Amino acid sequence: MSLVFTEKLTNIKVKQISGLTDVIVEVDWVLTATHSDGRVKINNQVVKLDPPDSTTFSEYSSLTEDEVRGWVRSFIPDEVVETRKSAITSVFDEGYLIEATSKSAPWENS
Repeated sequence: MSLVFTEKLTNIKVKQISGLTDVIVEVDWVLTATHSDGRVKINNQVVKLDPPDSTTFSEYSSLTEDEVRGWVRSFIPDEVVETRKSAITSVFDEGYLIEATSKSAPWENS
């Protein structure tokens, strides 16, 4: 069995705070495990960031993915990531992950 883990930042939410524009306040952190047979397991967490220090604030357009990832990962330390990877690996090892199709709830189709 071979698993490849990737991390991605999505759904960045911004707002104006204390005269600062486009302050990132929330980011979705997504950990994806892809099995060599094509099965995929996604684990995500919404991370609410602390307000920035106005003296070290960086304009939104100048931010890099690594910089934002660093902020997010300060809330999700390496130990947490490793625990999640281990749990996901167990899901694959134990055969708990089944291929299924998402379907809307029947009451949403009216």
